[in-house]
Amino acid sequence: MLPMAVVGSRGTWTAALSAVGAALQATDMIVSGECLNVFCPTRPPGHHAGRDLHPMKAVSNGFCVLNTVACAALYAATPLSEGGLGLSRVCVIDIDVHHGNGTQDILCSTFDPRFLYVSVHAGGPMINGVDFGDDAKDMPHHLVSNAKKGIFPGRCGDTSPHDGVLNIPLGGRVTAHALGTALVTRV
Repeated sequence: MLPMAVVGSRGTWTAALSAVGAALQATDMIVSGECLNVFCPTRPPGHHAGRDLHPMKAVSNGFCVLNTVACAALYAATPLSEGGLGLSRVCVIDIDVHHGNGTQDILCSTFDPRFLYVSVHAGGPMINGVDFGDDAKDMPHHLVSNAKKGIFPGRCGDTSPHDGVLNIPLGGRVTAHALGTALVTRV
């Protein structure tokens, strides 16, 4: 059954399961040495889906049903004896305009030395919401009235709670230069 905060169609669940399958197969291909890198352009997206509905107090799940990258990371770090790949460390680097609150919730709600979660996203403590400007008149009321609560999924991702999380908020306007600098100097 789909979480109530996510709207889907008849094929959503199948698509979400297929996305997880693609991520697990990609992980197998990299760990086995069959490929150096793999790109899985799957939908629906996953990084807002957490252990529970509204992870890290987010206002919604952002169209995410299953967290594909968290499933792949857990699979990679699960011991061989339990059907996983037995990796001792896994790093997930999430580059998106939004913080991946669901991935952080699943992998790093508490410190687990197997995982490092890096999120490079818009936002930060100096960002006081989203300015819709003249477009506010065409926006649904709930989005305009909640605009000052921060860039979706809310105020999460402004800080790093422990050594297993590196959140890098880049402000309200993310540029290629800022992204590249963050990746080279911080990650």
